[in-house]
Amino acid sequence: MEHLPVPRDFHGLELVPYVCSKPYDGGSFLEYPIREQKPYMVPHPGEPSFRMDFWHREQLHPTPNDELEDMFQRWLFFGLIQEFLGGLCTGETFIREVADGTLVLSTSNLWKLVEEWIESIKRGSLSVTYNHVSQCLHIVAVALRVAQPSFDANIKLSIASLGEVFENAANEAFQIENLTVDNKCPSAWHSIISDDFWKAIYFLTNTSQSEAPKKHGNCDEHKCVAYQNDLKAYKTKHRNPDCTCEELSVDTNSLDAILRDGFLPLLKVVEGDGVSELSVEVVSSQTDVPWVAISHVWADGLGNPRHNALPRCQVLHLHGLVQSLASSLASGHGPFKALLWLDTLCCPVAPEAAKSRALSEMKRTYQQATYVLVLESSMQPYQSNDIEAAELCAKILLSGWMRRLWTLQEGALAVRKRRLYFQFKDKAINFRELRLSLTNTYNTNLRRKALAINLMNRIAIFTAYSSLDPTTPGVDLIAVDEALQFRSVSVKDDEPILLGGLLDLQVSKILDGPKDTRMYRMWSLMPSALRGIPKTILFRVGLRLSKEGFRWAPATMMNSDQANANPIIMHGKDKEGHPTPRGLLVRLAGYTLSMAERPKGLPSNPWNKMDQQSTQTFHLRDSEGVWYILLRRLATTGSDFLSNMRLDDYIRGNSDVWIVHLDTDFQPRPDGSPQASTALLVKLIEKEGSVMYVRSGMHVHAMLLPNTYQEIYEAAYNTAVKLLQSPVARQLEEMSRQGSFQESLAQRALVDTIKADIHRIAATLLDDGESTNAAQKSSAHNPAHVEELISTYFIGHYANITAKLP
Repeated sequence: MEHLPVPRDFHGLELVPYVCSKPYDGGSFLEYPIREQKPYMVPHPGEPSFRMDFWHREQLHPTPNDELEDMFQRWLFFGLIQEFLGGLCTGETFIREVADGTLVLSTSNLWKLVEEWIESIKRGSLSVTYNHVSQCLHIVAVALRVAQPSFDANIKLSIASLGEVFENAANEAFQIENLTVDNKCPSAWHSIISDDFWKAIYFLTNTSQSEAPKKHGNCDEHKCVAYQNDLKAYKTKHRNPDCTCEELSVDTNSLDAILRDGFLPLLKVVEGDGVSELSVEVVSSQTDVPWVAISHVWADGLGNPRHNALPRCQVLHLHGLVQSLASSLASGHGPFKALLWLDTLCCPVAPEAAKSRALSEMKRTYQQATYVLVLESSMQPYQSNDIEAAELCAKILLSGWMRRLWTLQEGALAVRKRRLYFQFKDKAINFRELRLSLTNTYNTNLRRKALAINLMNRIAIFTAYSSLDPTTPGVDLIAVDEALQFRSVSVKDDEPILLGGLLDLQVSKILDGPKDTRMYRMWSLMPSALRGIPKTILFRVGLRLSKEGFRWAPATMMNSDQANANPIIMHGKDKEGHPTPRGLLVRLAGYTLSMAERPKGLPSNPWNKMDQQSTQTFHLRDSEGVWYILLRRLATTGSDFLSNMRLDDYIRGNSDVWIVHLDTDFQPRPDGSPQASTALLVKLIEKEGSVMYVRSGMHVHAMLLPNTYQEIYEAAYNTAVKLLQSPVARQLEEMSRQGSFQESLAQRALVDTIKADIHRIAATLLDDGESTNAAQKSSAHNPAHVEELISTYFIGHYANITAKLP
């Protein structure tokens, strides 16, 4: 791991264990899985992309982590090194022994070898093509996504970061980026940058923060709540704990009077002899008077939920920061005084009507501010001049400011006008200049190239809202949704205010009514937003509103569940949903489902192993013998929107069950991979003309099985149908007609006979004609898997597709 970039105060490398059961064999990287009897891991010759067989196999039958870690380290780490650097080193170069005798990976010589590799390619002394490098790295990236979450993170990091090294080295060696920048050959650029930002993850993990340790015991992988505030117990802080200065209050009536006149209230700070003589004057915003809006995290102590007041020491400090920023940006015209805006002092805490007026003007406040200055306790102790741009960016990304909902709007609006500044100990840093410094690092520093692009991409997630064309009247819900993820808010009723502001809705209408119904009013206004309500909202995992007609609407958009990653952006006609008193009107494709008939006379669970898997996956068959698979997405606890039933119980227990999805047809894509769609299981309630009224049941993924699976699944189905006509199956049915419903020894003996027949047939089915060819190409070439399929279909544990729309 020595090749990874680290911050200046780094305290030690993570050790990556050497887990290979044997050395890499030195052969072709692309064919290694075939030599290891795992042909499903790589594409067939001539196939343009990574096949789905590997992914599908791991979904149904995950490889134990120790086995997959062994295989991946041999193939994707040592195999990749052998493929590219084989003439310069051996695998032993990257292994070392630590004090306790354990073998670990070592990359201390990697950069030296990679630089030799680059020079060899440039001189033409090494015969390798860019397309070959790209193909190898593409397989590495896709294979890593197959690994389960419990896969050793350090092993995964070592492989992914090695891929990044070779990615950037190849671009340098083949001068791909120069071609792209000059627009000479845009088609030559084939992006293989990992979406996982591995080098940034390592760098960020090892970047120190000066803040006092936060309590993260209640945080989870989706949201940090360490910066939540209990407003009833909130305590405003002084500049230092020993300070006892009095509070400086702002007249609430003066604030509200300015808001009523359509202006924004600002503060002119007047210094006196010492902090006790400090005073403020409330003035109206004017276009020719500069002012600085402060963006901060209330957890740092600059808030006050009871009064428009702050300790005088804090007001004096804020005044100094504002004047310092204003003076540094005077552009040679001499120093000038800037006014101050801070929510704690400028938003009336009471009465409620005055507070609502201020909240409805929050977006205009940050839009019109001359500058927006971010104050965050974890950044301010550091001298910016002593820290490179990458580490400054890392400290911003790790700050509490990046985790709060209100600061999203405050920062995004300022970024759009290039007026966002972050306060460090020595000075305030402009966010745009910071990004330009990262760009320069990307263009000039090979070793930091991957880190720079990783950090820029992470920052781009924050700026997604603000990076649109400034002439656009607003942004759509999908752009805002992406920027919202991993943020939180102390007062949940503030969320619709922020969403309304970001989406250019009338915030005053959202505020006009009880606080606990703001989200309903926000969704009622959504048709006026840019691109309205995307119908993809139906496929978002999370809690829903409970009121009739709004059960389609998320109760919150701050659900960072991985199931909501990579939202589907709709194009063309019918991409929007239309709210009605009975629900959201959308146009979707769909299939009606019916559970296969269960044979009479069978015990409730004849194979003693079907229940566990049935909660996760389910098979569908249409009238033409084409097979699909449903993979259940995360269930939503405590929601009226979804059922917590099992897949098979939901289909079996409801009449008129449909699966609805976004794609109009499940046809293989041009690259040969099967098509999958995010979908919903729904129950038909009523039909009125061409409109179907349904209640949603559960989130699923629906996928057309690859061609290499279709034949073996259909063969297993036909075998099950034949077994249902066998004398033994008829005996079971006869026992049922005679009233022998209680499980008996005779019944169990018949079931065991059928089980033995299935086992025998599964072992021979793969040797029959064309089905053998199909099976050999897929992970279904496994007698145990075929036996499981036959057993599943014999007991009717699948569903039939009986109709399709449109």
